[in-house]
Amino acid sequence: LHSFLSKLGPDVLHKDVDEEVLYHQLKSKKCFRKKGATLMLDQRSFAGLGNYLRSEILFAASIHPDDRPCDLSDSALRTWARAIKQVTVQAYETGGVTVPADVAKAGKQRGEPRRTWRHYAFCRNERPCLKCGTLVVRLRYGGRRLDHCPASVAECMYNTGQSCDAPTRLLVERSCYEAVLEIAKGAAEATEVGDPAQEGGHIGPLFD
Repeated sequence: LHSFLSKLGPDVLHKDVDEEVLYHQLKSKKCFRKKGATLMLDQRSFAGLGNYLRSEILFAASIHPDDRPCDLSDSALRTWARAIKQVTVQAYETGGVTVPADVAKAGKQRGEPRRTWRHYAFCRNERPCLKCGTLVVRLRYGGRRLDHCPASVAECMYNTGQSCDAPTRLLVERSCYEAVLEIAKGAAEATEVGDPAQEGGHIGPLFD
């Protein structure tokens, strides 16, 4: 076996690589502290993923590109593993289409070009998200494009326990900065401080 091949991660399309294998790979020492944006292109972590699949997998799993497996719940990791397998298999079987047939058909009927109607996020920058209508934004990681729906921006404003900080950053293109800022402001203004266990409470009070 060539030394390069021996360093590859599990082949996502292989029949023996199921969601459980991918889940344990996400939890492995090799992957546990890497950002999602990095992991989904690292062939040593997951073999066979390309740039458009990165955007689509993260979208399907509702994972922010800056999220690391070590930051997420077990349930979120299993959802991520499921998305890695399902999105990749669908893309392989449909020639690169990562949306359901009815969504693709609707996009065609709207007159959209193939590069936009066949995906949920990738190449849909500055277009409405097909699920929530929020403007999709283009981020850059290592010089490579990653398209992302920022509707979950409220989820970026979390507290890491005793450290009292919010380390997740949302990077956006200058061209759509104002639009994303308005979304972030709306999410912040709608956040209610109170008992999260009670209806209407989003976050508990913080003490320094």
